Amino acid sequence: MFKGFGIFGGWWAETYPKIKALCQAEQPDLIFADDLADACVDVARDLDIPLAGMAPQLPPSMLQVPYVPGMPGYQLKHITSEHASILDRIAEELCRIRIAFASGGAMGRITGRNARSGPAKPKHLFFVNSFIGLEVPKELPPMVRPVGPILSEDISPLQDNPAIAEFLDTHKRVMFIAFGTHIRTSKQRMQRIVQGVRAAMDDGLLDGAVWALKNASTILNSPSEGRNGCSKDDFALEDLSRVLAGEDARWLVDSWCPQRAILNHPSICLFMSHCGASSTAEAAFHGVPVLTLAGYGDQFGHAMRLEAAGVALRLDKHSFTAQDVEAGTSEIVQDKDGMFARNVLRLRRVAHANSQRKHLAAQMIEELLYDHELRFENPPRGREWEASGGDEITQTVGRGRVLRPAHLETCDMRMPWIKRNNLDLWALFPVCAPILTLASWFGRSSR
Repeated sequence: MFKGFGIFGGWWAETYPKIKALCQAEQPDLIFADDLADACVDVARDLDIPLAGMAPQLPPSMLQVPYVPGMPGYQLKHITSEHASILDRIAEELCRIRIAFASGGAMGRITGRNARSGPAKPKHLFFVNSFIGLEVPKELPPMVRPVGPILSEDISPLQDNPAIAEFLDTHKRVMFIAFGTHIRTSKQRMQRIVQGVRAAMDDGLLDGAVWALKNASTILNSPSEGRNGCSKDDFALEDLSRVLAGEDARWLVDSWCPQRAILNHPSICLFMSHCGASSTAEAAFHGVPVLTLAGYGDQFGHAMRLEAAGVALRLDKHSFTAQDVEAGTSEIVQDKDGMFARNVLRLRRVAHANSQRKHLAAQMIEELLYDHELRFENPPRGREWEASGGDEITQTVGRGRVLRPAHLETCDMRMPWIKRNNLDLWALFPVCAPILTLASWFGRSSR
């Protein structure tokens, strides 16, 4: 997966000159960009244009702290060191090294882009479409603000899809299965899911399942593929065929499902998800526990954080079995100690409170623009703080000198590494300590 970061780096040579030419022609007041849009970050810096970035999680190369092991968001087992053994922490650090080599230097470029100079903090306004509660709590500089989950206040009515509405209204314990628009999985994995869910139905844990699945007929007619030396004859696919063909009344398979409306329905008791950024936020917001089956990228990190929040159980996409699906469903739905229900309610309330921070994000962009406009010698709208006496204000070419730093930028961003860490003071200590001691001794003896 991390080898793919090289693809993003390869786009820079084409996108940077085009974005720069566009910005020079249009002179925007602000650039709003995805975290992976390197060219936008560089154009904003080179043309002195205010920049606001956005990411679905705190980026792995930014704001690293010693109590978070390995590569944040891509850990093997632990998202913090609190309950990690020393062997676990060694394994996480070895994984970080493997990632660095696998990315072919891309992670180093991303780290350098975020830091530019000084510590690994962004030099621009940076929003995270998530919230503390899913994200690991850590000290954040003023430039970085969690403002998620950013969700529309309007939900598509379930009545627009009467078949799904009727199914949910006539079933009381339903699992919703959806793996997003980019995940493609084998028929064998799908068969394991069907067998596990069917077993949970036979046990009385569920009475229905809604599956958002595109091209069901194509999947049904595609050849079976073995994995890890297994042939297609090793897998019995009759159950999957019946489900995809619509022959099992306990299942509803549809090519498009209004996900938020379904998650908001009281009949939904469990969500099997790939844990994309949007699905993770929506599960937390609507208060539905998750059985995770992450596929790639940041989905693994989202799945780990949901599990750490006490609202999910994780399945491994390579090794999970139908029995794992049944056991995970049983543990969450039966919830013998009530902890899943408690944590789901807690996280739902936290997500609802944090969802209002989208207004804070808008206010911070406005604040950024106000500050940026008057930090330069030649503001773009003239010297508006001076009384012009009715005379037209003369506009100058170029912004001129930077008169003061950005008001949200911490001063350590502008300090050399030695001074920032007070190493010069520590270096002088062996010299100064004896002098101060002797001065103190002579002072006492003179009295």
